[in-house]
Amino acid sequence: MTVQQKLDAFTKRIKDDIDNKQRQEAKEIQEAIVKAVHNAESETRRISTEQLRIEVAKLERESNKKIYATAIKARQKIFELKEQLKSDLLYELKNRLSEFTKNPQYKSFLQDGLESIETEPFNTIILMPQDTISTKLTIKTSEEDFIGGFKLLSADNRMMADYTLLTRLGELSDEDIWN
Repeated sequence: MTVQQKLDAFTKRIKDDIDNKQRQEAKEIQEAIVKAVHNAESETRRISTEQLRIEVAKLERESNKKIYATAIKARQKIFELKEQLKSDLLYELKNRLSEFTKNPQYKSFLQDGLESIETEPFNTIILMPQDTISTKLTIKTSEEDFIGGFKLLSADNRMMADYTLLTRLGELSDEDIWN
């Protein structure tokens, strides 16, 4: 083999080695690019998922706040309506009790009410000016308007029992009123 042939063979081998190295490096670069793109896509998906989770949690909190505020307003409205109904009912009951005190049955209601309770240690009964009943107790006219019924007072003025219609009405529980 001549020097020229040896030189050509050596050049060819070097050129082939360089080509192989370039192909290998190009392949490694291509693989690195594919891996970098894959990692970037994964990171982007992870970040997007995290941001989406944060946004969903934020929307859920805002939604829960609105639901809670609406529920509070609804409860407040129900409470106000119930209080208004109670007030209207009490007003109507007072009017009806006032009308009842003008009814002839009211006098027997008072008499029966007094006879059904223990009057000891009381010696005075306090009535509205228009009310009259038969009793052994001292009758005193009330200075305050309590619609109807009576109050009992002990001789020493230390004990009083209230049997007025408004007091008896006030003793009714919400359950009694609404049932």
